[in-house]
Amino acid sequence: MQEFLLDPLEPYQGKHRRKMMTVIFFCLVASLLLFGTAWAGSRYFERVDAATNGTRVEAIDTSTFFGKVKSLFAPQQARLTGLTDDRINVVLFGIGGEGHEGAQLTDTILVASIKPSTKQVALISIPRDTVVDIPNVGFRKINEVNAFAESATPGTGGQKATETVENFLGINIPYYVRVDFQGFSQLINDIDGVDVYVDKPFSDNQFPTLDYKYRSVSFQKGWQHMNGATVLDFARSRHGNNFEGSDFARAHRQQKIILAVREKLLSGDTILHPTRITNIIQTLDSHILTNVRFNDIMEFIRLAGDIHADAITNIVFSDDPASVLYADDTSGAFYLRPKDPTLGQIRTLVQTIFDPNAAVLPRTFIDQQPLIPDAPKDARIEVQNGTWRPGFASRQKKKLEADGFKITTIGNAALRPATEAQIYAVTNKYPKIFEALKKKYNAHEILNRPPVSPDNENQEQPQVDIVVVLGENVPDIE
Repeated sequence: MQEFLLDPLEPYQGKHRRKMMTVIFFCLVASLLLFGTAWAGSRYFERVDAATNGTRVEAIDTSTFFGKVKSLFAPQQARLTGLTDDRINVVLFGIGGEGHEGAQLTDTILVASIKPSTKQVALISIPRDTVVDIPNVGFRKINEVNAFAESATPGTGGQKATETVENFLGINIPYYVRVDFQGFSQLINDIDGVDVYVDKPFSDNQFPTLDYKYRSVSFQKGWQHMNGATVLDFARSRHGNNFEGSDFARAHRQQKIILAVREKLLSGDTILHPTRITNIIQTLDSHILTNVRFNDIMEFIRLAGDIHADAITNIVFSDDPASVLYADDTSGAFYLRPKDPTLGQIRTLVQTIFDPNAAVLPRTFIDQQPLIPDAPKDARIEVQNGTWRPGFASRQKKKLEADGFKITTIGNAALRPATEAQIYAVTNKYPKIFEALKKKYNAHEILNRPPVSPDNENQEQPQVDIVVVLGENVPDIE
C-alpha cells in the first residue's frame, strides 16, 4: 500500500468529516462557476437561495474555501495514486452495520479499476465466501477480514480488508470505501431513488428480516425506479428463482446498482439540488469509513464524468466451470476456493483486463450480461400500427416496455396497410437503440420523417426520437 504524502490516513469521522464534505460541496459549486457559463452559475445560486432562504448549508472560512479551490487546479496538487501507472484502484465494502447479524462481515466486495488514458473501468466482484489467507488468522472467508480487524483494533477494518484484496488480486489498491446497509439505503433516498434495469423477473421467498424471520421479494423485468429499501432487497437477495439465487448473480445486480448511483450523483438533479447535497453529507458523515481525501474526491468526480457506460467491463468471479473458483463443501460449510492455489490465474486476469492483446481467461456467463442494456429509458419512441389488427400497437408497446424501451406515443400509421415494418430516426440521438429496434422488427429504414398519424388531431409531428411503424410481417402477440 502506498502512503499519502499530504494528509493523514485517517477516516473522515464526526465534525471533521462534516466540515470536509461541506467543503467538497462548495468546490462542486466552484467547478460550475469556473467551467460553466455565467448563466449556469447564476441559476445555481438562485436555487440555493430559494431552497435555503438566502443562507448557505454551513458557514465556512472564505480564505480556506478559495485555498481549497486553488489547490484543485494548482500544478503542485496531489495526484491520484496510480495515475502515473494508468491504473487507479478503489475497493468498496458493504457491511450490515448496527442491527444486523454479523454486523462487521462484508456482504459486498467490489473493486473499481480505472484506466484514465482510455477512460475505461473494470468492476470486479469477489464473492464473500472466497477463501483467502488472513495474516495471524489463517485461511478463512474473505468477508471475515473486516470483522477480525475491527474486533482487534476498532477502525482498522477497512485498511486490513483492502490489504487482503490487494494480495488476492495482485494489484495495488490505495483507496477504500466502507458503507453499511442503512447508510447506502439512505443515500439512495437522498438522491430520490435510482433507475435500474432488471434483466429477468425473479422472486425470493426467503429474504431475511431483522427479527430473524423471512419475507418475500420479487422483481419484474425491465426498468425499475427503486428507493433505498428496494435497492437493498435487489442487491441482497440470495434465494431468488430464475437463476438469480447465487452470490454471482447477486454481485452482478450490485454492479448495476453502483452504476445507477453514479449516474444519479453526477446528474444535474443532484449537483444543482442543495437540499439533496446537504442530506448526502449528513448520511456519509454517519455511515461511511474511507481513506479518500478531499483532493482525491474531486479527481474521482472528474474521472467519473468522463467515463461512458460502454467503457465499463464487469467481472464476477464464480464457480462456473469457465471461471476461476470452485465450490468446496467437504467440511460441511460452503467455501469458494481458487482453482489455481498460487492465485496466478486470478492475478493474470485482473492485471491484463485492459490489454486487448492479452489471452483473456474465461470468466463466467454472468459477466456477459450488460450492466446497462442497449435501450436506455430516456429515448422517446412512438409505435404506429401499420396494419388493420385492432390494438396491435398497444400490445407491442407492453412488450417493448418489458424489454426496457420507453414508449411515449402509440397510434395508427398514416398509410395502411404496411407490408413491412418501417423505422424512422427522427433525431439521430440514439443510434444503438435505433439499430436494436431495426433488427428486432426487421424494419426497413426510411430517412425522412413519417407522415403524421390520423390520430393526431392537431396534425403536429410528435416529440419523439424514433418512430416504429408495425408492418404485416411483424408477428402478433397472443
